Amino acid sequence: QGSRPVRPKTLCAAQRRAIGRASPSTAMVVPMMAPMEGGINALPREVRDMLGQIKKAVYGLWILGIPYTVLNPLSGFTVLILAIVGTFLLKEDPQMAACYSVLRESIIGQCCGSGGLAMLPPFVMLSILNAVFDTIQLVQIFSLYGSVALTSPLIVLKLGIWICELVAALLSFRVFKAVMPPLPDGDSGYQQLPGGFAAPSGGGGGGGGGGLPRPWPPQAGPPAAGPRAASSNRFPARATA
Repeated sequence: QGSRPVRPKTLCAAQRRAIGRASPSTAMVVPMMAPMEGGINALPREVRDMLGQIKKAVYGLWILGIPYTVLNPLSGFTVLILAIVGTFLLKEDPQMAACYSVLRESIIGQCCGSGGLAMLPPFVMLSILNAVFDTIQLVQIFSLYGSVALTSPLIVLKLGIWICELVAALLSFRVFKAVMPPLPDGDSGYQQLPGGFAAPSGGGGGGGGGGLPRPWPPQAGPPAAGPRAASSNRFPARATA
């Protein structure tokens, strides 16, 4: 009898899970930004002063953002989102605690987490993006209408919101740089190669030269004296008449 082709057996769910546990290297790891630990009271005084100025900008976003959202809901929604993120950032402030508690118990609080310094990176990103987009829009508006645009309440509100967003972006970025852990000093163990690659600068690996990178491409040295070169010297050159 002829041999029948063997059908490949399908793996059950338990076998697939076992294979996944046996080969963890195949899993893709997505890097995430770790939340910043500690509270506002643990920050230096100059950083807390900047957070106090950010609080005034968040006040302005609430005061100007609510009527602006009534007049322009689509654009005002982003302003309120920034104000909400700023409120969660300043949850430890006594004047922000009441507003934070109301938002925390709502459905919005389920999306923003526990707040605190963990909200600083999204607040920096949103404030910078809002400030950039509003700058472009205001430049276009004033280039077309000039000072006549200030007669519109919508433009006046947008101008005040832009000032609050710009202040929030500048100050929050400075706070972000201040609370970020410093980079380690000294040699990181890698040096730049001419081709744009990095090589370890340790003494191991047989590289020699104290870990300095070798030149690439390798330079051609003088030809070594081999057996052929030695044999050519056995017979003297014949003198020519």
